[in-house]
Amino acid sequence: YAIYTKAGTVRFGDDVVIADGKNIVLDTSTGTQIGTGTSQLLGFYGATPVNQPDTVSDAATQDLTGTDTVDQTKLEADLTSVKNAVNTVIDRLQELGLVA
Repeated sequence: YAIYTKAGTVRFGDDVVIADGKNIVLDTSTGTQIGTGTSQLLGFYGATPVNQPDTVSDAATQDLTGTDTVDQTKLEADLTSVKNAVNTVIDRLQELGLVA
């Protein structure tokens, strides 16, 4: 069943099923959001719905401009930081069900 409100909201009391071969078509003037708040739960491809993941920390960068040598310790720390950031992004995509 569907409930329509004065504001144009449609609330469904059961699953919404879209027949095979059909598309979801959206207008192009202002865009459309899925999940309009960080506390709303989403899941894809059968994953348990979760709220919006936290911000991923920026990965450190090694500035090699104007130098002929590389600080090996700093480079290793930067690479570890980048690896950790990438792994965090992968973990969050998996949590949402967007990658296996």
